[in-house]
Amino acid sequence: MLLPYSSADTWQDAIALWQFAPLAVSPLVFILGRALAVPDPTDHEPYKNRDVAPLQAAYAFAAGVTGVVHICVVLFARAQGVGLWRLFGVESPFLPAWTVDGHVDEEIFHFFKWDMASWALATVAWCLWTVFDMRRQGYVTTAQALRAALAVPAALATVGPGAMYAGVWHWREGVISDLCK
Repeated sequence: MLLPYSSADTWQDAIALWQFAPLAVSPLVFILGRALAVPDPTDHEPYKNRDVAPLQAAYAFAAGVTGVVHICVVLFARAQGVGLWRLFGVESPFLPAWTVDGHVDEEIFHFFKWDMASWALATVAWCLWTVFDMRRQGYVTTAQALRAALAVPAALATVGPGAMYAGVWHWREGVISDLCK
């Protein structure tokens, strides 16, 4: 996205195209995993939870950093007099007013707001699905799943979607590693 392009249209197409890159990652990981490694079924070394402590530290660090950044951005916006609805509110892309006077910077701003809003909603859905899946598999009780499900939107509102996502992974990996003890 940072490379120089000959036209603004090509640059915008490249920016829009990168969003579909994650769809290629899963098949590539599957293919490379099958091609490069043949695990020994008698090897129980991977199941000894030696990676849990650094993994939990990484999730906690990611949640902390993204949470602090989110809070700082919100506080900075409030200090500048920008209300939360103006900061996070998105107008409908289907209305003619969405193209604001043909100014590219305003159009890109609206695009990024919709992009962030759709990403946050998808992340909330994924986190709630993860909680449901942990309950469905019997890893947590209904009460634990309900508390975790209520924590998801609370985390979104307080520390943002990045910290919410990392927090759910931290919780999930902790539950799973406790089952392997």
